[in-house]
Amino acid sequence: MLALTTRIELIQKFYENGRNAEAALRAYRRSHNMRQGPCSRAALGKLVAKFEKTGSVANLKKRRGRRVSEDMAAEVALTVEEERATSHVGIVSARAVARRTGIPVETVRRTMKIALRLFPYRIHRVHALSAGDMERRYNFAMEFLARVEIDETWFGNILWSDEAHFTLHGTVHTKNCVIWAEENPRAIVQEPLHDDKVTVWCGFTQDFLLGPFFFEEPTQCGFQTVTVTGERYRRLLEQQVITSLQQRNILGEVVFMQDGAPPHVSRNVKALLQQHFGDRIISRHFPFEWPARSPDLTPADFWLWGYLKSRVYRHGLTTLVNLKAAIRHEIAMIPKEMLSAAVGNVLPRLEAVVAQHGAHIEQQL
Repeated sequence: MLALTTRIELIQKFYENGRNAEAALRAYRRSHNMRQGPCSRAALGKLVAKFEKTGSVANLKKRRGRRVSEDMAAEVALTVEEERATSHVGIVSARAVARRTGIPVETVRRTMKIALRLFPYRIHRVHALSAGDMERRYNFAMEFLARVEIDETWFGNILWSDEAHFTLHGTVHTKNCVIWAEENPRAIVQEPLHDDKVTVWCGFTQDFLLGPFFFEEPTQCGFQTVTVTGERYRRLLEQQVITSLQQRNILGEVVFMQDGAPPHVSRNVKALLQQHFGDRIISRHFPFEWPARSPDLTPADFWLWGYLKSRVYRHGLTTLVNLKAAIRHEIAMIPKEMLSAAVGNVLPRLEAVVAQHGAHIEQQL
């Protein structure tokens, strides 16, 4: 929000420059030695319109709503407590309170905000933890942080790896997508029962990224996405990942990290990993075991896939070839600084796991 003195000066510049918003902004920037700002032309236009309508650029004081009676506030407060007691997570619905009390829902909302000082908060979904997960997460975090304390280079050599599915067509969230029109267009979106998809593997350190590598096999109609099995995963590691690391001359330094998906710990995969990485492995079924159900600790899950999908689906995707090309393009555009920041975020997350004794950490981030 612009300061009052800034608004006043902008209005002065506007009239001094022949009611030209762009010229007024340039004049303001020159006088303050600024390259951009302090607002857009549209924002200045709204400010001028407000000034010409009200004769002031100050924010108008909002009128207070009607006072809520003490009896009504007491009735709403009692019903809120009853609703909270019957919900396993303390959910309170203003509509439910309105139904039980017979008070209009808008009056209930106003009472909850003004009289009871209650405000709506959204529920955050987190991954479920099974028995023993908290202890394993705590022990993993303690050992990880201890290794970093002993050898700072160890953390920078970790290759964080994972795979994810990218469907060809993004889904339409009908609750959030609104069509503004004079009449109901009765719009329908057709969605296939089983959408075409690609399965992508990526691995990255704080300095570089390997991939994307796709789980696919050639057919008469071109390449077809296949299910990730232990043998297919082993071939990808041997033919793509390990070869790429050898070409970089860093195979003997990399610490390989993977989650505990069954294909990742098949007998042939474990033998291959031990052959090339020795004891530099973070995974289930290995001495330094990756804790199950911990997507909040790997940057592939808490950053990479969400970021990539937000970028990839901006393209007009009509075929799997387009989809794979968009994935390759967006991965190639990721700057090293972003990789470093994402990987660096692992350490404060592990410290939060220790502070929470292995429990959920989303509320600490």
